[in-house]
Amino acid sequence: MDQVLTEEFLLRAYRRLQSAMAVLFLIGVFPISAIYGKETGVGFAIGSAVSALSFMWLKQSVHTLAERIARTEKKSGASAIVLRFFGRYGLIGLTGYVITFGSHHRLYGFLVGLQLWVFALLIEAIYEAVHGSTGFSQRV
Repeated sequence: MDQVLTEEFLLRAYRRLQSAMAVLFLIGVFPISAIYGKETGVGFAIGSAVSALSFMWLKQSVHTLAERIARTEKKSGASAIVLRFFGRYGLIGLTGYVITFGSHHRLYGFLVGLQLWVFALLIEAIYEAVHGSTGFSQRV
């Protein structure tokens, strides 16, 4: 019973994080483009996409590692786990490197967009602080 509640809670939190990232992107891309220019807006959009992809890969890596630790019948190779985990950093580094050749403004936007998941986590923490007393914590 507790495991089902935990999985439901985590699934709802993950969906809220995805929604928060999408909303933050939509709220941020147009003002950033208008205030700092098109190049910075493009960088922000690319950084946001890499941030969302990186967050998704992190979730998959943690899930696969947890399954492997629990020794379920679904086995994934260690190389796949390591590739997903460190591939995130390679993707970020490679994208940042390529962007620096285009425009420094694009790089600044990219770095801000890359922090999208951090802002989404902050929103989720605030949500849990406000709604946590009536949600998961009372059921467990």
